[in-house]
Amino acid sequence: MEKNNRLFEKTPTYKNIRSFFYLILIQAFMAALWLLLFPKEPENAVFLGYSLKRLALLLPIFLLPVIGFMVTTLLERRSGLQTWILDERKRVKTARVMIIGGFLLALMIWVFAFFIHFLRFFPDIGTYIRLLPVLSLYSLFGIEVIVFVPFSLFRKERSAHKKKADRKLPVFWISVITLLAIYILIELTGLGKSPVWVSTTPLGIPLLEGQIWFLCGVFVLMIISVYAWSAVPEQNKRKTFKQKDILVFFSLWLLALMLWMSLPLPDHNYFAPSVRAPNFEKYPFSDAEQYDYNSLYVYFGSLQDFVVSKPLYVSFLAVLHAIGGYKYNNIVFLQTIVLAFFPAVLYLIGKELHSRLGGFGIGLLAILREVNAIQASTMANVSNSKLLLSDMLATLVVAIMVLVIIRWFKYSEKRLSSHIFIIGGLTAVLNLMRIQTMALIPFILLLVIIRYFKQPKKILISSGIFLLTVGILLAPILIRNHSITDVYWLDNPSSSSAVYRFIITGSDLDVDIPDVETSEEILNRNFSIIFKALSQNLSQMLLFISDNFFRNLISTILILPVRLGNHVPVFEYLTITHPFWSEVYSQPNIFNALVILLNILMIALGYAVVYKKYPWSAFVALLVYSAYNLSSAVVRLSGWRFIQPVDWIILVFFAIGVLECIIWALEKIFNRDLWVDGELLTKESAGVINSKSNAIRNVGLGLMFFIASAFIPLRESLLPPLYPQFNRVDVCTEIEGLVSGSPYSDLTESIAEFCAADDTILLKGFGFYPRFFDEGEGYYDRSHDHYFGKQDYSRIVFRIAGQQNGKVYIKTNDSNIRFKNGALVYVLGRDKPIFEAQMVIIGAEDPQFIIPVSILAGDETFSLE
Repeated sequence: MEKNNRLFEKTPTYKNIRSFFYLILIQAFMAALWLLLFPKEPENAVFLGYSLKRLALLLPIFLLPVIGFMVTTLLERRSGLQTWILDERKRVKTARVMIIGGFLLALMIWVFAFFIHFLRFFPDIGTYIRLLPVLSLYSLFGIEVIVFVPFSLFRKERSAHKKKADRKLPVFWISVITLLAIYILIELTGLGKSPVWVSTTPLGIPLLEGQIWFLCGVFVLMIISVYAWSAVPEQNKRKTFKQKDILVFFSLWLLALMLWMSLPLPDHNYFAPSVRAPNFEKYPFSDAEQYDYNSLYVYFGSLQDFVVSKPLYVSFLAVLHAIGGYKYNNIVFLQTIVLAFFPAVLYLIGKELHSRLGGFGIGLLAILREVNAIQASTMANVSNSKLLLSDMLATLVVAIMVLVIIRWFKYSEKRLSSHIFIIGGLTAVLNLMRIQTMALIPFILLLVIIRYFKQPKKILISSGIFLLTVGILLAPILIRNHSITDVYWLDNPSSSSAVYRFIITGSDLDVDIPDVETSEEILNRNFSIIFKALSQNLSQMLLFISDNFFRNLISTILILPVRLGNHVPVFEYLTITHPFWSEVYSQPNIFNALVILLNILMIALGYAVVYKKYPWSAFVALLVYSAYNLSSAVVRLSGWRFIQPVDWIILVFFAIGVLECIIWALEKIFNRDLWVDGELLTKESAGVINSKSNAIRNVGLGLMFFIASAFIPLRESLLPPLYPQFNRVDVCTEIEGLVSGSPYSDLTESIAEFCAADDTILLKGFGFYPRFFDEGEGYYDRSHDHYFGKQDYSRIVFRIAGQQNGKVYIKTNDSNIRFKNGALVYVLGRDKPIFEAQMVIIGAEDPQFIIPVSILAGDETFSLE
């Protein structure tokens, strides 16, 4: 027995286990010293000036070496354990348990350390700081358990694979020089820092430093775990799961859905203000309100002679209302189910350009950035999945388009592919969500020329397919809008007035703006002013465009935070406390300069790596960004939501650059070719795609595109309206009956006369978004806005969808009226330039009456005077 023990103690495996124990012991003492060096709390001291809580943290620290001592002692004395360790088959099982256990331990602690603000365990940073030694020790232990497998249990020698000579350096340095030149140009000229104000232009929501550090740790953990797994000998050649990409795709989708939905709705945001009486429910406002009530008009079929802005997003919301009803949180949940596919699509893009792990990292950054946007929605203007804005859906569509373009450029067959048809469908979809994306049409035609250079026949055919697809899909909305306005335009012609105002604001151009009447005259006038401004004052217009183009660049680059030199408290690297990103926040100092330089190097390295493998894919990604940037800059809109659909492209190259650096560092540390052996992470799409076109798939996609783009005309033509249709006599009779059986029966006769008068406006439909404003309350200081401006009277404001749609306000001091969102309402009011209701009845059963106090007091009567 003793002889066997001595023989076992001489084996390399036992020596490695013993050395591992000593390493744990040293690390435990270092962690304990770190913990004890923190300032003491004399008021809570129980031993040597330390508090009981501080001393209690020593227990988990020394638990590891105690367990290690017990394991090594048992190995020395128990022959059964020795046999287990020396038996390769049993050692394989042990190794797999060690890898999985070490990975989960390190990952859980890593997540806990960087996302403590989600758990809300600690009221102050002090407790968190004192936990760091324990967290660091156990996280390091988990990593070391993983590393122990390939370097001790199953020693894996260096791979014989020889890397090819690196050809990415020229592209890398060109990228670095280009980015530095842009940075220097901005600093010297101030381009983009303070453009002439024409609209809301804060910068976009950034990542946090802690989130980037978290990603680096995940990269390290996954690389060494997969390498360790590859070192374990295969037993009986287990079947591997072939659909790994589907698993990762839906895992990212589910992670995004769970994380985003775990965060609360914004307490107060311009597009989702604080809840108000009478219902104290969340309702949208401003642009979000417009899209949402338009979607209700689509849902109910109350669209008579009404041109819908952003028709595809409005149709999307109408479908969500059909499924989820009228509750704001229901609509947000359904919207998030769709938007959560965005990180999953980025995974596919990263996999196409680099690797599975690269795609996973890009998707993870997108999830974390959206977490920031949701958390920041109460303190700043942002666009996120909990607001009813089109930006996130447009971002998802652009990401899918970029994925299709990348695969199109990797397609190798001589015959034409169906990619250009899909790109045409996605372009039309974007046009119906953001009209400025019509500027992408010539850009796609440029891509066709690049893709089929020196093949004029394919250029003509592909261009024809693209233009025909876009034309067919836009035709239903164009025809419908023409029937209303006599103009073929995707939006209300009057909305183009905002564009020319954006163009000429702050310019030296003196333009006479003629009065016009018809929609055709409005559109012609607006475009005439735009072309005149661009032609007669070209130099200033180019300066304005450049200013906004560079502001978009600043917003994009500052997704990667630059504030290490701003003396920011440590915890602010992990959670958002104030909107530091609204303007350029980085202070000029050496630390911030180094951070900018490091970010530039990572972006340039990522671009160079992608360019080395797929030069056209890398180049096209930049072209997509530039074209979209220019489409908003040309109308002098920049920053925030205007660049959001493409600013994620910077994350693609940044994540790939960071991953490449980590791979290089780990291979130098371990002297192993970790990346080649980690097939699970490195597997990517083939360099070219040879798949045959699927006719059934293309027909299905074409049908989806058509239904999406023609949803509003199809709804009007094929489905009956859902609102209550009525004639004036019948409704007046209904109202008379409701009033006669109410406490206001003495007003029955005067109300009946008022209802029957020709000049009285009578509305019957469904009431939405009821909001009560007390005297002096409103969303802003606009006295001309009787609905949402601050006024010297109390009122209830709501929308009505029905045979005639409208916005209603009625003066009342009663904030406790029962007004269910979506309830049937009757409205009587004066026909004036600003419609004011004189009576509102809510519901036909147990009706609620709102009648102004002035009428009840006899100061006014139900009359048109």
